[in-house]
Order: sequence, then C-alpha cells, then structure tokens
Amino acid sequence: MLCLRNISRITTELCVIETQVVDEVEGYTEWGAREWTHPYRGVLALIDESDAFYAQNTEAGSSR
Repeated sequence: MLCLRNISRITTELCVIETQVVDEVEGYTEWGAREWTHPYRGVLALIDESDAFYAQNTEAGSSR
C-alpha cells in the first residue's frame, strides 16, 4: 500500500496498475494481543511467489 501511496504522489494524471483479482478474502486476525481477534474482509491478497522466483521461473511475478 505504501508503494501505491508513493506512486499517487508523483502521478499527475493517470496511473494504470495491472493486477490479478482474487475471490473475497475473509477471516480473523490477531489484533494487538493473541487473545484479541478482529474480523477482516477484503479483496487484496498477497501470493508469495518467492520460491518460484528463486527457481528461475519466468512466470513468477516476484522481483527483488
């Protein structure tokens, strides 16, 4: 998200971002302490492709 905020500061007219869409993401996460949880629901997910990247898979979207 910080990356998107930084891009929005320097983009004056139009910024096109290509991304994949995931199904709804929902569940519970730890919220300040192990015994406190908070529900979340959203459409943003991170898929860790670092193994594919280090295996020289050219289809991986990860980069350094």
